Amino acid sequence: MKILVIWGMEIKAPGLLARVRSLTPEDGAKVTIAVLFNKASRAGWGDITPCDLMADIRAQAAEALGPNVTVTVESDDTDDIADWALHKAHDGGFALVVKTGHRSESFLHTPSDWALMRGLEVPFCIASPMKLKSRPIILAAVDLDTASAEAAMTDAVLTQAAKLARAQDATLEVVHVLAVNRALAEIDAVDPETVLYEKGPAAQKALDELLAARSIHASATHILAGSPGLVVAKLARKRKADLVVMGSAGRTGLRAALLGNTAEKCVHELKTDLMVVKS
Repeated sequence: MKILVIWGMEIKAPGLLARVRSLTPEDGAKVTIAVLFNKASRAGWGDITPCDLMADIRAQAAEALGPNVTVTVESDDTDDIADWALHKAHDGGFALVVKTGHRSESFLHTPSDWALMRGLEVPFCIASPMKLKSRPIILAAVDLDTASAEAAMTDAVLTQAAKLARAQDATLEVVHVLAVNRALAEIDAVDPETVLYEKGPAAQKALDELLAARSIHASATHILAGSPGLVVAKLARKRKADLVVMGSAGRTGLRAALLGNTAEKCVHELKTDLMVVKS
């Protein structure tokens, strides 16, 4: 398994390396750590030179990732992290991309995390600075729509979440949100509780059947109603989840700027790790 790690502006990043270690198969992996330089990042290093930083990262990685992981540390100059990472992931045949999160957003500015969600064809993990628990909780957010694209994405989310839960001896929980337009809910045009009462039982039955058909055991399932991104983030906080696994529609262009998707709306609300997968 080849993993690409995008090193942020931090000189030390033990939390990032701990995440990479938790995502690494027991039989090992090849990890490439990319240290991307620009004027802004170098300004915070003080007297540390790029060579010193690279050597220090190699030492940190060797200690954190263990002997079964082959680590390569490389550097490059770029002002566009997302574009660099998209080309590197595609050309290098990586199976997973991991980076620390940039959770700000505006209408006219698309952060690198959003661009990577839309453009990457492999799972993408945005790591938080939170300390990992000894037995983590993984929360998988699924769509119960039976249309082929949505069903394929749900399969990808459940497959990835179940694999990670087994590898980390983690608790797996699954959530489906009955979507309610936030603006309509705020003016009381639609009541999420009414939606949950009317559609919740059927959704719970469909979710139970979905998990049974895939032989996936979840310690808890949740059927909720509301704006999916906000509801998933709120549930993740309530359950103290360590990782949320979601699918991304991969929209681009004006449609992406106007609509986004659930993963993008969730990312700046979450205080935990987020893994985004494509079908």
